[in-house]
Amino acid sequence: MTVQQPLKDIASETNWITFAKKLRTAVKIREDYGFKDLDDILDRVAELRGQDRASLRNPVYAEKWLEKNAPDVHAAEPEHIAMTSVLKLILLERMSEVAVLEFAPKVFDGTATRLELNQKIEQAKRKTDQSVGVGHDRWHRKREYEDSIKRYLENNTGILGKGGKTVLRPRNRSKPVPCDFELLRSGMPIAAIEIKSHRQKITRKFQVETLAVASLLLREFPETYIIAPTSWERSMPSLIDLREQLSLQNVKFAIFDAEIANDHPEKALQIR
Repeated sequence: MTVQQPLKDIASETNWITFAKKLRTAVKIREDYGFKDLDDILDRVAELRGQDRASLRNPVYAEKWLEKNAPDVHAAEPEHIAMTSVLKLILLERMSEVAVLEFAPKVFDGTATRLELNQKIEQAKRKTDQSVGVGHDRWHRKREYEDSIKRYLENNTGILGKGGKTVLRPRNRSKPVPCDFELLRSGMPIAAIEIKSHRQKITRKFQVETLAVASLLLREFPETYIIAPTSWERSMPSLIDLREQLSLQNVKFAIFDAEIANDHPEKALQIR
């Protein structure tokens, strides 16, 4: 495939929508630019723009949202729409889908001011104060649970049956296939680790999606571990059956019992 546009030209693009589109295209054909690794091409574009790699996430995130939610605007690439305004629409959407449907057209046609957009967000926050409070508590519990697993794994890496000296580190968020942690030995990846939280209902669709991501991680790691709380226990038979049907024996399920992690670490993680 022939390189469509030099990276220098892409990096100098001033329209953020156009830039994000071209960047995503370049990433897809990165080998034509001499890059095998995703991080390397992103680092190069960020360097050309005088920024760091993390700064490239916002325009791509906002442009992808436009592509899905406002395809006409996405195709037109209007100069007057600020990236920050789109990011705020995404924030508003999280609180009220109705509000964003009503207000987004005003942002797109240029009749809404930033002050009005900020006011709309504040109104949505006030209307959802109670649910936000509940959501915050839920988020806090989820964060504590994930932190407890992280501490447990750092202190008991041998529990995964790997032996020898291993290192646990967070997965780089810019990687195309996400997971929470990577387990390494001598700098080489030996396992991907994905942490799952409590869910009211674990549907068949969710099971398939979970295993789909795990299977993609197997392209980079010899094994993938899906670590879940004890509330997942009743779903284990169907998950294991699905794993067998898909011939994903290198995907391992593990039930983590936080209640006994400190006193009985050898029993806290049950691998299936």
